[in-house]
Amino acid sequence: RVAATPRRRRGYSAVTPPRRRRGCDVDIPRRRASHRGDGVSSAAAAASTDSGSRIRGGVASRTLAVPPRDGVVRRCGGEIVSAPESYVAHMWRDARKPQTLAKYHLMPGSTELNIARAARAHFGEAFFAKTLQFPPYRRFVGREPNASAIEGPLRTCANGQPAKSFEWYLRRFRYIYRDAGVLPTEIFQIEYGDAGLCLDLAGGTREWGSALQPYDTVTATPCEPGRKRDSGQWWHLSNRGTDGKCCSGLKAWNTDQCLIQGKRSAVETSVCNLAGPRHQRFRLDATRGLLFGEQCVSKAADGHLAIGACGGGAAVWRKRRRSRPAEFNALSAAMQRRWLSPIADSDFDPPRVAEL
Repeated sequence: RVAATPRRRRGYSAVTPPRRRRGCDVDIPRRRASHRGDGVSSAAAAASTDSGSRIRGGVASRTLAVPPRDGVVRRCGGEIVSAPESYVAHMWRDARKPQTLAKYHLMPGSTELNIARAARAHFGEAFFAKTLQFPPYRRFVGREPNASAIEGPLRTCANGQPAKSFEWYLRRFRYIYRDAGVLPTEIFQIEYGDAGLCLDLAGGTREWGSALQPYDTVTATPCEPGRKRDSGQWWHLSNRGTDGKCCSGLKAWNTDQCLIQGKRSAVETSVCNLAGPRHQRFRLDATRGLLFGEQCVSKAADGHLAIGACGGGAAVWRKRRRSRPAEFNALSAAMQRRWLSPIADSDFDPPRVAEL
């Protein structure tokens, strides 16, 4: 069922479905998205009609099918073409209207299982180990989900040729993974002077993703001697700069949160904008510490942080305990060199990044 008056959105892409809210999204395209490229179609279909999925049909299955479908299309030499004249309608769940209630029931953990299977097939063993670091997927440690139904199409294209590797996929979209810092080369703590305090997410252990906690505040807490599970003290560079290269902001590792200028010049966090908007442009300077533009970040007596004029004698924020993250170590030696010393790739042409 769909709403009586569908809301129209131009430029809908099969790769990036519209934002979902509680209820159900239904796409009514004038012109459906198609896969272009030799030997792509049947492989893409196999990747998106997974017989092992616990969710079949509707928004959930469509959304979970995007990573393997996009992966096999791109890695088999094709592309996904958008449907610019699509219509999008919403149906809201309403207990007073029985016709809007769900006609199906999901087993507990179905969503996590489907995502884990898609990740195992698309990422491969080395990068799937990274997935297992996140709370919803730790139950798969030592007992990986069976992803054989979708691993085949991700290895071999419909024309019999081998699909390109996941590292090729990362390189193809390097303006996201490398240039925007999504796959960082280094993580570190940010220490305040010699007080033994480090920059930390005030919210503590967070839900994975931004659905429940899209914002947070930061504070200074005693520095952890090592990496603790679900810690908010580890940071890395993120977001493209005005030149399109890494990086113009600071992101809390294993979250989607970047430092932002909040209300009344407070330092807060929000979901990272990889294009590098001005309100997320924080950096560490060797002599002046943590900066927002040309202003300094200082610590109040209650531990919270604020942006203001740089004054002499203030304690300086600096990097501490720098190390390589697991996702960088999962790259091959050749890809690590590309990440550390960006090399111009004449065979790829990422979109130009406009200044925000």
